[in-house]
Amino acid sequence: MICFLRCAPVSEDIRLRKYTEACKSRDVSFFAITWDRMKRAVKEDYEIQFQMLAPYGNRYKNAWSRIIWQFFVFINLLTKKERYSIIHVTNLESILPAL
Repeated sequence: MICFLRCAPVSEDIRLRKYTEACKSRDVSFFAITWDRMKRAVKEDYEIQFQMLAPYGNRYKNAWSRIIWQFFVFINLLTKKERYSIIHVTNLESILPAL
């Protein structure tokens, strides 16, 4: 199983949507850990969504939200470690907990 990490929801991220559609068409099992930063995205069935308001462009005002996001990803990766064998990080903001 593949675990996708992205700090944007599947419904708003074209790249992640392409990855998930490719997995669906090839019957590859997967799930995604995403961050709905604007609290308005539609959650997919295979998506574990972190919902904390952190508008884009706020730089240092979002520092605490980014730290909490790192812990959210880390905890979810630890609790679901038997479910996945591959972690695909689609942005550098999520790479630290994946390591």
